[in-house]
Amino acid sequence: RGFVPDIPLVFEDETLTTTTAAAKLREAGRKARNQKSVIDQAAAVEILNSWMGG
Repeated sequence: RGFVPDIPLVFEDETLTTTTAAAKLREAGRKARNQKSVIDQAAAVEILNSWMGG
């Protein structure tokens, strides 16, 4: 196997991030239904914001 750097792994709970993202999109006037990629992008933003303390 290749080199594995000695760095800590940080896990972030992503429970309900998709639900939260879809709700925020609806609040912003975006139709989230049938737009999985948009919801996934918004959920990723939620995960990063949570990890960064936002």
